[in-house]
Parts: sequence; C-alpha cells; structure tokens
Amino acid sequence: MSKKLKKLLALVLAAVTVLGSMPNLVYAEDFAYTGSRETDFFPDSDHTELDFEEIKVVQYDTSEFYQNMEEIRKLYEEKSNIAKVQELFLKNGEIYDEINTMYNLANIYLSKDVTSEQAFNDYWSAYEIALKVNDDFLLLAKEILQSECSEALEELLTDEDIESILESEQMTKEQEQLSNQEQELINQYQQLAVQPFTVEYQGNEIDENQLVAAYYSGVIDYDTTISLLDQIYKKMNSVLGEVFLKLVDVRNKQAASYGYSNYGDFVYTERYFRDYTQTEIQEFQSAIKGNFPLIYQELSLLQQYNASKDFMNTQSSMEDALEMLKMYIPKLSSEMEEALNYMIEHHFYDFEYSASKQEGAYTTDLGSYNAPFIMAQPTGGFSDFSGTVVHEFGHYNSFYYNPVSWNRPSLNIDLAEIHSQGLETLFLKFYPEIFKEDADAAQCYTIRWLVASLMEGCVQDELQQYIYSEKDLTLEKINKKYMEILIDYGYNEESQRGSEAYQWVLIPHTFQSPFYYISYAVSAAAAFEVWMESQGDYDHAVDQYLELVSYGYEQQFRDTLDKAGYEDPLTEEFISDLAVKIEDIMELEEKITEILNADIEENEQEEEQEEEQEEEQEDSTLDQQEETKPEVTPTPVYQIYTVRTGDTLAKIASQHKIKDWKEIANINKIASPYKIYAGQNIYLPENAVMKKETYIVKDGDTLGKIGSAYEIDWRVIAQKNGISAPYTIYVGQKLILEY
Repeated sequence: MSKKLKKLLALVLAAVTVLGSMPNLVYAEDFAYTGSRETDFFPDSDHTELDFEEIKVVQYDTSEFYQNMEEIRKLYEEKSNIAKVQELFLKNGEIYDEINTMYNLANIYLSKDVTSEQAFNDYWSAYEIALKVNDDFLLLAKEILQSECSEALEELLTDEDIESILESEQMTKEQEQLSNQEQELINQYQQLAVQPFTVEYQGNEIDENQLVAAYYSGVIDYDTTISLLDQIYKKMNSVLGEVFLKLVDVRNKQAASYGYSNYGDFVYTERYFRDYTQTEIQEFQSAIKGNFPLIYQELSLLQQYNASKDFMNTQSSMEDALEMLKMYIPKLSSEMEEALNYMIEHHFYDFEYSASKQEGAYTTDLGSYNAPFIMAQPTGGFSDFSGTVVHEFGHYNSFYYNPVSWNRPSLNIDLAEIHSQGLETLFLKFYPEIFKEDADAAQCYTIRWLVASLMEGCVQDELQQYIYSEKDLTLEKINKKYMEILIDYGYNEESQRGSEAYQWVLIPHTFQSPFYYISYAVSAAAAFEVWMESQGDYDHAVDQYLELVSYGYEQQFRDTLDKAGYEDPLTEEFISDLAVKIEDIMELEEKITEILNADIEENEQEEEQEEEQEEEQEDSTLDQQEETKPEVTPTPVYQIYTVRTGDTLAKIASQHKIKDWKEIANINKIASPYKIYAGQNIYLPENAVMKKETYIVKDGDTLGKIGSAYEIDWRVIAQKNGISAPYTIYVGQKLILEY
C-alpha cells in the first residue's frame, strides 16, 4: 500500500487534447471479425448493473462511520476483540470507499457543467466530507496498529503499509485550512477558465475557436491569427494568472507545514509517491533536450508533407472513434473487449460537446460500483481518436480490472499513463486499415504526439520547479521563464514572438495537479518501449503490455517496469538509444533528405524559370535597341548552412556577419512568416563568415552520427570534405565542419 491511506482524494487520470482536425474514420473493407484474441491476465470481478444515469450524487451520512470508529476505540485495548475490531474496520473501509466514490461522482457532474451552482455545491460538500473521513480513517488505522488489537490490521496489510501508516500524522488545523483554501482557488480557476476570452477583429469579438476556424477556412491569414491568438492568451494569462499566484503561495505554505522546504519535493513524495527525485528528473530533462528537439522538428515536417488536405480537414466525432475501438480492441484482448462492452452498454462515458463542460479529458473510478468513467470534451482533432478515446480507454480498462478501494488506491500515475500511452502505440498496427492512404500521416501524428509528451512533460515540470522555488514571483517572471524554456527545447515558432510566452495557463494540470505533467514524459518514454517491442513479435508485445497493466498501481514505477520485463526509462542511455531507434523505425533521415532534396530542386526550378523570364525580357529589349555586346553575369556562389535548434533568420545573419537577415530570406525564397526548422539546409551569401572546426573521427562514428551531434546535414559534411558514396570514413580521419 505504501502511503496509500495518506492520499486524500482519488487521483484524476487526465489526458491533454490539442488543436487539430479529425481524419475520416472508415471501416476497413478488408477487415473481417474472426472473434476475440483470448487472454487471461486479469481476475474476474463484479461490476454494477446500474446505468450511469441511475447513479446520483447524494449527501452522504457519515454517522455510521464515526459510530464504528468509537466502537473500535472501546474494543482495541483488549486482545480478545481482534475479530470484532477487524470486522468494524472493514465496514469503515467500505464506507470510506463509498464516500470517495461520491466525491468522484460529484466531480464528474461538475465537469459536465462547471457553471452549475447545484453541481458546484454538491462537489464542495463531497470534497469536505472526503477530506475529513480520509484523514480520520488513516488516524484510526494508526491507533489500531498501536493497540492490543494490532493483529486485526497486520493480517490485512504489508510491512510497508504498516510502516507508512505509523509514520503518518493527522492533518493539523492549519493544514486543513490550507487544503480548503487550495480547493477554493481551484474552483475559482475552473469557473474563470470556461468563460469566453475574446479579441476584437474587424469590429467583432471572436474567441479562440472562432479564430482558428476562420484561419482554417482561409478567412484570416497566418500572421494575423498568431497575433490575435497571442492577444487572447495574454488576456487569459492576466486573469487566470492572478489566481495561480495565490495557489503558489498557499501550496508553498502547505509544503512548509509538512516539513518540506520545497513544494516540488512535497508533492513528488506525498502526493504522487514517486520513486525518483527532482534531481533525477533534471538529468532526464537534460537528456530529452539533448536528443529530441530535432526529432520533433523532423516529425513535424514529415507530418506536414504526408498529410493530405482531406486528412487535415475532415471532421469526425468521438462516436466514430468509439466504433473503431469496438472494431479493433477484440484483436488485442477478449478481456479488454469485455471492459469496452461494459462501458458502452452502461454508458460510463461522456463524449458529448458542451460549452459549459470542463476542457480536456480524464478517467476516474467509481470504486463502490467497480465502474470507471471517462469524461472528455471533444476538439474535433485527430487527438480525439488516439490521444483521447484510445488513450482514456487504456485507463478505463486498467481501472476496470484494478478498482480503487481503501486498500487498493490509484497510487502510481506514472504507471497509469503507460497503460494509456502504451495502448496508443499498439493501435499503430491497425492504422493502415483504419486510415488507408493517410496511414503514414496518422502514424507520424501519433509518434509526434508521444514525442511532444516527452518534451512537454519536461517543459512544464521545469517551469514549475522554477515557479515554486522563485522568490518574489510575478506573472512577468513566469512568462519570461516559460519563453526561455521553450527556446531551450527547440520550439522555434515560440522563439519568434517576443520575450514572453503566455500559453502555460491553458493547461488545467498547472492549476489543479501541479507537477503532474512529468508523468506524461516518463510514461511516454516507457510507452515507446511498448511500441518498439511491437515491431517484432506483436502478440508478445501485447501480452507484455497486458501483464504490466495487470500489476495495477500499487508498486513502484521502476520496480513494476522491471517486473514486466521493461527497461528503466529515466537513464540518459535509454533516452539517447530511444532517439536513435525512433529515427531508424520512422526512417527520418531518409524521408527528411527526400523532402529537403525536393525543396532544393523546387527552388532550383524556380530560379531557372526566373532566369528564362529575364532572358526573354532581355531578348525583347535587344530587338528594340541597337545590338550591343551583352555583359556576362557571374553565377552567384552560396554557402550551405544547416538550421540548428533555436535558430531564427536574424540569429543566423548575426552569427555569420550578414548585414540584413532578409538577404537570407530572399536567397532561399522564404516568405513571411519566415518560418525555418531545425535540419533545414539554406543558402548563405558567399561573404558569410562560417565557423570552421576540425573533427577527428572516432570508433563507431558515421557521417549521420557526427552530423546529428553538431546539427549539420551529413551530406554537407560529405560535400565539404570530398567524400562520395558509399560515404566511408575511418578512425583518425580529420573532417572540416562548417556551420
């Protein structure tokens, strides 16, 4: 159990949604249902026969809980009362589960309509009851373990559980007040977050959704869209940011009240029960920054080139995605099929759009009914399929077979997110059937999504490490730090928008579940191993994944991965190796080279056409004038430069002593908004001052490996050093690197 009972409220397993569009989901013509793939990883369990609509929020009467508590206290000093003490404690365990179930149910109904006063009052009441009962239940367990009837609990708990309970302390009045203040501020945020934030455009007030729709329909151009979005985000930042600063103050006081000097250490240990520290995560973040920005840029470029117009613009519903789930889940597991059928038949999900509905998606467990529930606000994007429906069902299936209760709570969110993200990777096998000619684009989108999870999880955690340790915190400081971090992770577009970035307020977890986001990163790293295993024996990979899910959430993250036969994903070695394998499996080097060559060829063709037009014009002029000897214009000489992470045209011009960055734009036919990407080859004028470096080839080196390390296209290295196919290099060879 390991600090299980210290958990005040059941954790919400959330999934991020992103702006995008949903491809058309089509039943594969060659799909034939041949029955479920039979599996046997999970124990049989009973689930309520009630439909979700039959389950209502009620004001829970706690009198029986406290009557049992008083009775236990009268009995536990007599050893002969062990059986009775155990009986009454187990009864209180059932009540404990019912109270937390009611809290989760109230949260669901509030998520359905955050503007509902009734839902808000029900939620707040359920929260206060759950907060007190959870604390008192833990206190009671501690008292019994210190009494003559300690055997009553020793028979039910592990040594680790017992140690954790004995170390626990009841919440002080200060801690209870701080917890209530935190929840009040979270509620305030939720109500503010759903209000429309608008910007004026051509005499009308438009919100973010209207603005994006106008952009996709061609009504508003890219530059204007970006400018207006920044105005909206800045307004949101100002309103929601003030609430957030108050939350930071309250949370720092919480950490101090528990004896922690840092709030991050407090939640890492006391809320998320992680088996890694902030220091270890800083090393993990460094490894991600060193290996993945370029891969992310390459995947973004590849997606852009792969995606057809229909793929990017066709709108579908979550119900379409659910039909796909019904079709393919049986191919993975008969047990998962059972969970899915139960969810659908009993309506334990909400995929309907509502303007008053909470943004994002999450899965929670109604433990007393042994019935999970998925809450999701659709976006109309591709993420509605993979990032929401498939993702959240991974959580749902896990909860279905590992229900939350007083002695089996949802402890380890890092493991929980592998259950969801791992299922996303297993679904990649079915993309050719589902998406037909757009399968490559869909696969690229999903892999890019998981890479983004790696990076974004690190970005948000790094930001929060700064926030909760910075003295005299202000919104301006947060916004500037966020921009710095984005640039560090290679988000080039962000780096061109000024000194501040405001979009961190768009993430609900920042307000509701601080330091949660790093779980998306570490679990995504582990989920990638599920994907890599699926490249070989697919059925074995599925079985290994199901084995991992069957272990539930109670054990430590790394121990559980090891038990299921997976590697530790937090090491620098794992991350660097993962980057190489993604490059290889996705064939990124070959595909990006093909795209770049096509771009170069297109530029050359455009130049030839322009030269032909100029020549025709000159010939026409000469026909009207006296014959003169034409002047010979020398062919321009250019140097090749490979764009590096964090580059802008202005930065490149400054580094290479070029007076005007627009000269680079003109040479390369780069138009507004002057977007460039890491790995792109561009031409610089002959007079550009290039940095030169001598590199000595080491054992195991390839041109591709050297190029990746220095962020130089390997073909440019080959050209500069006179190396031709098969591009052989040898140990000790001196190479000139120009950049």
